[in-house]
Amino acid sequence: MKKHELKIDSILYKAVRTGVKTAEIRKDDRNYQVGDILIFSPVDNLTQKSVSPDFCCREVTHKLDGGQYGIEKGYCLLSMKNI
Repeated sequence: MKKHELKIDSILYKAVRTGVKTAEIRKDDRNYQVGDILIFSPVDNLTQKSVSPDFCCREVTHKLDGGQYGIEKGYCLLSMKNI
């Protein structure tokens, strides 16, 4: 199990934080695995600067590798749950 600190647009962050958004498409440059912990921090989409010291953690429950089902190769779809 690895922990990944990730920046996310502040609008999408709110959806993750409230549990409405339960999946995330990411470039698979960190070798994400089921059981990994995603630590999301909200940022301004244009500047990529932090907009709040807030963060939330989610556990990866399923990973769909790119190159199939419409996911571009080199990316992955991560399903996640609150922990």
